Formats: sequence, structure tokens, C-alpha cells
Amino acid sequence: MAAKDGPEIPVAGRRVWGIFLDLNRTRGGGMGPAPISYGEIEAWSLMRREPVRPFELDVIRALDEAFLKECAERVQDPNKPAVSSRPLSPQLFDALFGGVKSGR
Repeated sequence: MAAKDGPEIPVAGRRVWGIFLDLNRTRGGGMGPAPISYGEIEAWSLMRREPVRPFELDVIRALDEAFLKECAERVQDPNKPAVSSRPLSPQLFDALFGGVKSGR
């Protein structure tokens, strides 16, 4: 699974990446994107009848934090490139999100 303009997503990350993309499409905001709330994640889970596991919740929150940070940086520097030139390998994905531990 590859994003249209982005890197190949490792098999282990495809489900959580898909959940994040679904939630990202419904994101609110007026003066910029709003964070994805726990309520939105819960609503997604209930409507899809797919439980979001604690480690997936942690990854979704980390992705959301990275997304919001990138958006804020682009406001400050509109010439910043839209994507990294570095490919996303399974090793890089694990380095970024493999160490995410559940708060439970």
C-alpha cells in the first residue's frame, strides 16, 4: 500500500495508517487543523465495529502530533517541501513507531 505521492507503508503499519487517514479526512478546524480527539477515535471504532487497540491509539496520537507539527511549521515556512525525500523503509517505520508503548 503506497500513498499516491508518498512512501510504501510497511504491512505492519497499514491498518493504523488507514485508521489515521480516515480520521484525518474528518478533522475539524477553522484557523488550522484541530487535533483528532479521543471521541472521534471512539466514534470511528464504534461506527466501523473495529476496536482500536491501545498501541494503535498511541500510534494514531503520535501521527496526529507529527501532522499538526508539520502544519504549524509550514505556516511559518511556506516554502518547506511537502514530503521527505527519504523513503520510508520498514526499519524507519519501526524506528519511528515501533517503540510506542501503550499507556495501559
